[in-house]
Amino acid sequence: MGRKKKVPISFWEEQLEKEKKENEDPEKIKFIRNVLIAEYSKLYEKHLAKGKYKKINEINDKIHEIKKEIDVSSKEEVVWLFEKKALDYLQNSAYDEAISYFKIALEKSLTISTISPDEIKNIRESLKKAYSEKGYSLLNQNKFDDAIDIFKKILDFCLENSGKKSKETKDALDNLIMCYNKKGEYYAKRDRFEDALNIIDKAIEITHDMDIETETAELAKKNIAKIQTLFALNQMNKGLYDSAIANLKKILKTTLLIYGNDSEDYIEARNNLIKGYNARGKNFLEKLKYDEAISIFEKSIELGKDKKDLTEEIMNESIDGIIKAYYEKSCVYEDYGKYEDAIVNLEQALEIGKMHKVEEVRINYIVDKLFLVFKTQYNFASKNHNFQKMKEVLDRSLNFIRGGHTSLNFDEDTIKKCFEDLKGWETSGDYKRSYEKRKDYSRYQDEEKKEDEKEKKEDKKNYIDTLSIKELLLKFELEDNGNITKESIREQYRYWVDLLHPDKNLNKNDVTIKKAEEKLKEINSIYRKLIERFP
Repeated sequence: MGRKKKVPISFWEEQLEKEKKENEDPEKIKFIRNVLIAEYSKLYEKHLAKGKYKKINEINDKIHEIKKEIDVSSKEEVVWLFEKKALDYLQNSAYDEAISYFKIALEKSLTISTISPDEIKNIRESLKKAYSEKGYSLLNQNKFDDAIDIFKKILDFCLENSGKKSKETKDALDNLIMCYNKKGEYYAKRDRFEDALNIIDKAIEITHDMDIETETAELAKKNIAKIQTLFALNQMNKGLYDSAIANLKKILKTTLLIYGNDSEDYIEARNNLIKGYNARGKNFLEKLKYDEAISIFEKSIELGKDKKDLTEEIMNESIDGIIKAYYEKSCVYEDYGKYEDAIVNLEQALEIGKMHKVEEVRINYIVDKLFLVFKTQYNFASKNHNFQKMKEVLDRSLNFIRGGHTSLNFDEDTIKKCFEDLKGWETSGDYKRSYEKRKDYSRYQDEEKKEDEKEKKEDKKNYIDTLSIKELLLKFELEDNGNITKESIREQYRYWVDLLHPDKNLNKNDVTIKKAEEKLKEINSIYRKLIERFP
């Protein structure tokens, strides 16, 4: 069976005019009038949703004209006038005036029995519409607190008139949360991240209190993670890496609990944390803190080990970071003549490359450095006539070549020639003589070193003794204001100790630690001289 076609309002209007002219059946006329009032009320509601306030006023006038024919009371006339005036104000965006007149119309309509429930409903909806449009107007002007107050009133209005579980209440809650979201986003764009997070937290708290879940509430939760991420990235830009990583960890934990480890939100949070680890690793490298860099890059690699939706660029950044840390650490050891330690770190770098199947082109610099260290170590052993060490270095170099690594720094032909030279020395008896010579040379070097250290200490002592009081004060960075006392000297000394003490420089590199130790010794000498000189 086909659906019945809706009878247009124009049909009932024509029927009313016809019956009024014939005036044969008053009950029929009354019926048609009631039908028209009901249809006009529905049309009122439809135009209200679209904001067609001029049309609403026209509809309201028609309802009023029909009612006048029935003998409308003077009280009902007043309601109509207030409603008409309110709609005029609403059409002209005079929201406060519109709200005021709609309130009066609603209050009076509730006391008049001849006004139908549908008419009262339309007045209520018009009042809510006036509040809503005022709220959106304030929101567009970034007057967030005023907008929030308005949308709270709408929510209370819906709770009172429609109940907690109604669609109207849910929509009102959505609009209120949307206001909090907008305010949070506004603060976030201005780097006021903590304020932004506090604002959106309030929105989520309201949904929890009301025990109503909406799409906007879900958006608020995602906004929290988004703003926390922006906050963390901002912290990284300011060099606050540890705080940034702590926040990124919280985001990852939250997204895991809410969305699970297969969600896009979790994957994005994980990738952001990996980026945070990598940024911190690079920062450690800049500060020459190689062990800390290695540790943080290892965390990055461990977090991304499943490689799910992880870009090759991010993963390579972590792997290349740990390889570079081992490389730079080896360079420091090489500079101090600790070749074995340098080689161990370079081997670690190659092992990482092998484990993660790194392309050869990305680790060529490690191989070149390794063979360069072998060559340097060989030459150093040669100068000291240490044939056993020379042979050991050649064997290790050759093993690396057989393992597939090559370098122009110490190629196979050069190594083989070194082996031949070494055999020649061994057979000629030079080896034994060189060994004895090396022992004598080592003893000589030890004695020279001790003598040099003794002379340096003596020179330093003499140097301090030759300085004038004025020069001592300058080195001690204590101003000669004519009022120097033992207490002021002790206070300045505590400053130097606090600055230079070994416990304060544990995380510094070896060169810095050595300089601090030397400076502290000098300060101690100056302190003793000054404390004797001043009362």
